[in-house]
Amino acid sequence: MDKLAKVMFFFLLYPLLAPGQVQETDNTYVEYIRSVQIHPNGVMIGYPIIELFSNAQLFISFDDLSDDVKNYTYTLVHCDADWEPSGLTENEYIDGFPEGQIRDFSFSANTRTPFVHYYFALPNQDMALTKSGNYVLKVFEDEGEDILI
Repeated sequence: MDKLAKVMFFFLLYPLLAPGQVQETDNTYVEYIRSVQIHPNGVMIGYPIIELFSNAQLFISFDDLSDDVKNYTYTLVHCDADWEPSGLTENEYIDGFPEGQIRDFSFSANTRTPFVHYYFALPNQDMALTKSGNYVLKVFEDEGEDILI
């Protein structure tokens, strides 16, 4: 299977959010990544928005239909209101490590198509955000940010 793959998850992080200000777009770039979900932790149906400096987390999950465990890494890109990179350096909006590894996964059971389900939450003990705004979550394989899934 081609290693050149891409996934991007978009989410918003606002201190306060007015009704009608939600923009939600997810993109996957390979056929073996499915069921991408991002929502407030504990709320299965909710916009991918959390309050800055609160205890709230976003829960991110996806399925890899290739049925073998991979080393997935993630990072965040701070964006402006038009979803363009803001120009801030990672240490200006991330407290902790600029990249994190997705270590939590489970194998499918009793399904026609075997898959591996990956999941993690943000912010976490390794990465927290210090600026409100729009963020792109990039997930990539084997620590190669230019090879996104």
